[in-house]
Amino acid sequence: SKATVSVLNCRFSRVDSLFVWGGFPADSMSGAWRNEAGDVCFSGGVKAGAYDAVDAPLAKKAGRVGKAEGHPFNPKGPTVGDWAAASGVEGLEAQMWNKVRKCGQCGKPNAFTLTACNSCGAALPEAYSHTPNLFCCIVYGFDAVGLSLRHQEDDVLVIDDLLSLSACHLNSIWAGQHIPSVVQLFAMPPDKALAVVRKMGDACAHAFRTQFVAHPTFMKKYVKNVEAVKDPLSLVAMGFNTPPSQYQLHLQYIMLPLLPFQHAQQLLGNHFTEGRFLPFRYVTAALEALVKEPDALGFAVDGDTTIDRIIERVHGAFAIDYSLIWKEETTRYVALQEAHGNWDAANFETTVNVATAQGQEVQEIANADKLVLQSYGRPYNQEGKPDASNHYSLAKAPGELKAVL
Repeated sequence: SKATVSVLNCRFSRVDSLFVWGGFPADSMSGAWRNEAGDVCFSGGVKAGAYDAVDAPLAKKAGRVGKAEGHPFNPKGPTVGDWAAASGVEGLEAQMWNKVRKCGQCGKPNAFTLTACNSCGAALPEAYSHTPNLFCCIVYGFDAVGLSLRHQEDDVLVIDDLLSLSACHLNSIWAGQHIPSVVQLFAMPPDKALAVVRKMGDACAHAFRTQFVAHPTFMKKYVKNVEAVKDPLSLVAMGFNTPPSQYQLHLQYIMLPLLPFQHAQQLLGNHFTEGRFLPFRYVTAALEALVKEPDALGFAVDGDTTIDRIIERVHGAFAIDYSLIWKEETTRYVALQEAHGNWDAANFETTVNVATAQGQEVQEIANADKLVLQSYGRPYNQEGKPDASNHYSLAKAPGELKAVL
């Protein structure tokens, strides 16, 4: 038989077996859970007006590199590679590409080590591809790459993440040097690398405190028992992914709770993946130890160095256990989701069973919910769509972003 559920301004016709009808679990505030059969389910079809968002405060600025000079999304060119080649700057073209696995369902570029898309959860193709490095495009000021910009300085900027794992999902992007990933931090003098990491964390914390924490209605809507949270920064999951999907160092800074669909993906093992996600706590501990003993790695980091080798050596030299820290941090994230998730079942139309629903249909609901819940692209335009049209006003000229390696 057929059933129809209203989700925002759309109507989705569904087969009953796609959903777990008959209500929500007694305590569904975490937004996602496993049912008695072990299937992962999440609250879907958020009702309009149930939650708030926070507008980005910075005035709009035009990009430095015009669309006619270089465009990452126009296959007819000129491409980012054409722009780099035309500059005549040695090594610039190599900065402008990522090695990824591109999702065939939602189109998101994923790190080449992943097997499932960290946006929609679909299986990824085995083949690698190369995509334009959008974060380098941002730092160089490509007009074709608009931002939801929260904060900017000469060597760091903070943006809303398009993926929007939560209602406040920030990225700080380093703009002081070309550092493709966290691996290259270990090629730098440890004190310099530690200063980079701390400044990226501080920039995100500043944006979070001044724009989101300072918005009490927002915090109460999303964080259950927020009055009991002594330090709002304790609600944050932060770290670096390596290999990244965009090859310019950026820090993931995510206020918990995750959106219901994204918490479902976490329960399925598609977020904060062990071996790829390096918690901020781990990276700072490793660099702090190396500041005291700069030669303890025992080898020079180069373009072929893997994060596994660095993790192994840091453990051997300092007894800093990556796996233990990763487990403690990711366990903390789930505990925070349970303690402070504020996804009231009354604010949603239905429950979605990820195991029995078809992927494309689940993604339609997840995307519709994200449009309501995210802070990316706020304020929305007159058509009700995200308006990520800002640009980094301190964009670098070709040759200014020096490579660490």
